[in-house]
Amino acid sequence: MSLYVVISPTARADGIYPIRGYAGPSGRLDVVARAYLAVLESNAVLAALLMSGALSPRLLIAPASCRDRVRSERSFMVEASRALRGRPSCFIVEDGGVEALIFTLKKFKPRILLSERGRDVSLHLDEVCSSTPAFIAGSHVDPPRELLERLERSLGGFIRVSVGPLSLHTDHVFLLLSALRAHSSPT
Repeated sequence: MSLYVVISPTARADGIYPIRGYAGPSGRLDVVARAYLAVLESNAVLAALLMSGALSPRLLIAPASCRDRVRSERSFMVEASRALRGRPSCFIVEDGGVEALIFTLKKFKPRILLSERGRDVSLHLDEVCSSTPAFIAGSHVDPPRELLERLERSLGGFIRVSVGPLSLHTDHVFLLLSALRAHSSPT
């Protein structure tokens, strides 16, 4: 099982946004939705730290097992809104925010911070393709430096990995990593 983490400084944690035209009002939770849809692994979990709005920070947990209900960006937004507003959902919300993220990350190793300034992914294929990795990325903006420092202290460090010299969208990075994992897994 793998964990894909999106840290979103702008995504609203209250679930109150329109289902049409949601990108701006949701604080760009649509970026998290696309990241979820990009993960190819059937046993993966996406965890999103939502850091904006009155109820923030909160951790939204979206298991791949929800894929039968969540097949589009819009259906992700509907499911996330339900979970964040305390309604029945296949997603889970942890109100502990950063502490909930740390607790979740402790269950996965290695912990790989996806960074443009990291070492080339080809040098870390064993770690990327291990049985329980956690991949940590920002949304459309970088995570706050203070938060990354806190996570690094609490978790004993990260492996910093880059998927290339260009700045890529989070969903593209997650798609690439899950494809690498699928290609490298034993058949």
